[in-house]
Amino acid sequence: MSQLVFPAFPGQTFAARSVVAPPVSIKTTPSLREFRARDASVPRYLYSLGFEFLRVSQALAEYQTLVGFFNRVGGTFDDWLFQDPEDNLATNELFGIGDGVTATFQLGRTSGSFFEPIYGPGSGLTFTVAGVANGATVSPLGQVTFAAAPAAGAQLRWSGPYYWRCRFTAETLDFTRSFSTFLEAKKVEFRTVKPI
Repeated sequence: MSQLVFPAFPGQTFAARSVVAPPVSIKTTPSLREFRARDASVPRYLYSLGFEFLRVSQALAEYQTLVGFFNRVGGTFDDWLFQDPEDNLATNELFGIGDGVTATFQLGRTSGSFFEPIYGPGSGLTFTVAGVANGATVSPLGQVTFAAAPAAGAQLRWSGPYYWRCRFTAETLDFTRSFSTFLEAKKVEFRTVKPI
């Protein structure tokens, strides 16, 4: 598990994002009744980015930075953090209800009516317990621990930036030369992952 953040460059095109539902196991009886079970409860997101230009000059070195990042995480080997330009900030987000006993909760955010965990918290997060500012420690995987267990029924809320924990989907990055000082990467694909 890495805490490296995917680099952003001026030549990056809009990120295409697809939602991949959790796998479903289907069993069919001889009478053709179907029984379905989900193998996971959280979807994954598949991203596809393009880079219209990556400069190779010593001063800018965008190509070298992207290749260095890819090599550092070992292609598909290690996970890393990606800040989605449209999905990266929580504001007064409900992530738990106190029970008077539990002091550690998983950070998360709601999209529509679906709550999903956040495994890449950013810096400068703020927390409230029952509407009152409260300090907490946050692990690299989004485990929030309060000094004392929040009271039963107390709403736990947070605000701040977050990242998506991702992994490359291929062992190669393909580049084409567009000008003598520019390279282009038409498709860089990766997907979100649930950490071990």
